[in-house]
Amino acid sequence: MATRYRIYSIGFAHGISQEEQEGIYQDLCNRNDPTSLIEGFTFGREDPWNFPPEAIGTEAYVKKGWHESDRYPHFTVELRYTFLYGEYKRVATAHVYKDWSETIEFAGAAWSSRWYKKYRDQRYIFWDVNEIATTSEYLGTAWRTASSICPSSTSSLFTNS
Repeated sequence: MATRYRIYSIGFAHGISQEEQEGIYQDLCNRNDPTSLIEGFTFGREDPWNFPPEAIGTEAYVKKGWHESDRYPHFTVELRYTFLYGEYKRVATAHVYKDWSETIEFAGAAWSSRWYKKYRDQRYIFWDVNEIATTSEYLGTAWRTASSICPSSTSSLFTNS
């Protein structure tokens, strides 16, 4: 791709009321967490040189509005690379909680993992949610890998190169 676009957007699933859409959008704007991967996809902070071939931008697609109000109130966001003609590729599913912390589950991972970050923390914490991969050697490798994960450089983790 000769030109690197910076197209970004936020979308909402059918059934989320206009009032809730506006509230979630304002929540993301007011949250102002520069290290948030969710905000990176929402507001175009991801580096376009690390996009997959032919991708022209990013989208945060809110799949569920605020839910699980009795346990862990949060809304669910699908992080996507966007392509021409409305096509997209899901990168991850994320959850934003009332305390502004977030979790991210990556699409297509060979093992179930989740990244967690408190509001405005500089790094994500990684944990494996598979029971079979709980050896100290495996977890040590995962923690060493996760300790270098900073949102400003995460786009390259999603490419297939």
